Amino acid sequence: MENIRSLRVFEMSVARKILGCSKRDHKRNTDILNELSIKKDIVEIPRTRRLSYFGHFARMNPNK
Repeated sequence: MENIRSLRVFEMSVARKILGCSKRDHKRNTDILNELSIKKDIVEIPRTRRLSYFGHFARMNPNK
């Protein structure tokens, strides 16, 4: 859980740098992500990729 929190904090710090705003500007995280058109958060992307890889692995023929 601490890794997930650290990734989200890192994502928001990068997003704020891209927009050129700081924490003192008091912009909400959701507003920043919407302004940059970010639909998925940084934790969701590896999770979906891992699940799709698992789907390929589950369909593999065990005899090969």
